[in-house]
Amino acid sequence: MDDRNAKDKIIETSIRMIEQQDYNKITTNHIAKKAGVSIGTLYYHFEKGKPDIIKEIVRRGYAEFLDETNLKNLTLKQLPEFLTSFLARYLEQHRQNESFLIAAEAAFLSNRKLFNDFEYIQNELKLVPLISGVLKQLGYPEKENLNEVSKFLLFFIDSIIHRHIIYEGIFFNDEDLIHFLAEFILVFIKDAL
Repeated sequence: MDDRNAKDKIIETSIRMIEQQDYNKITTNHIAKKAGVSIGTLYYHFEKGKPDIIKEIVRRGYAEFLDETNLKNLTLKQLPEFLTSFLARYLEQHRQNESFLIAAEAAFLSNRKLFNDFEYIQNELKLVPLISGVLKQLGYPEKENLNEVSKFLLFFIDSIIHRHIIYEGIFFNDEDLIHFLAEFILVFIKDAL
């Protein structure tokens, strides 16, 4: 098995196991055995073990989801339709991965210090600069706090969608939530213009 296949197999196996069992009861030995790789191979790809595996799963989820080409020529006129589509896809991605999302949240909350460098995902994918670039492109004033505004929007969307998926009940249905979030973001952006 080549390196790429081994790494993918570890990721796929981990996702299945985390969805079916308590994260804290799963060991790297269990993951390696079920993935059909040696423990050395697992640690070769994921130096810190399970926390690095979780981070890679989350990173891949964001990387698959984000497609910068959709943002390159985005105009203010296109923003409402783009936001609705973007938020619907983002929520659907979370809905499809609900079991993993719940397990990952539980793992994070049970041992926060293992996940103290989760910002690397934002840094690697350049999420905050990406959002800042889109805001500038839309005419948002270039202020010193533009990155903070971008980070707020990123965390706001993510937090609300997580809460909606995990606890259900913020809104009666996904469409209402998407509509509310899109309207909130539009008002937030247009208010600054």
